Amino acid sequence: MPDTDRSDRVAMWQTYVQTAENTSIRREAINRYMVPVHLAILAGHLALPLTEPYHFLVGVAGMGVSYLWLALLDAHSKINKVKYDIILAMEKDLPSQPFNDEAEDSGIDKGGRRIYPPLTRMQYVAARAVFITHTLIAVVYLVLWWIR
Repeated sequence: MPDTDRSDRVAMWQTYVQTAENTSIRREAINRYMVPVHLAILAGHLALPLTEPYHFLVGVAGMGVSYLWLALLDAHSKINKVKYDIILAMEKDLPSQPFNDEAEDSGIDKGGRRIYPPLTRMQYVAARAVFITHTLIAVVYLVLWWIR
């Protein structure tokens, strides 16, 4: 392979790695935003008297924000998976394969079995737990308001 062709491939690889990194940065920015939003929504429950029917509305708002969080996590996860698959395919034509080597050397992926849970999975668990919390709060307050 001529040197100019190789340098073009390296430049394309670097650009693609940067776009994948930018997607990860955006996902982390979403998480940094969503956590305080959910804490504020949960604090809204504490600020309301127990007899207020607005707890249901606050819970529904929390459920909506949680659903949005899950949708954004899913979109960014799918985008990054495709980007990293392309990066790994591009590496096959390069003199070294740093992403593939990192996965093998770190023990992250041994024989198709992931040793460390992916960050995305932990983020999904957190977002689902918050969604369930908002749902339970909304249902409990709706039932309490109904039987009152």
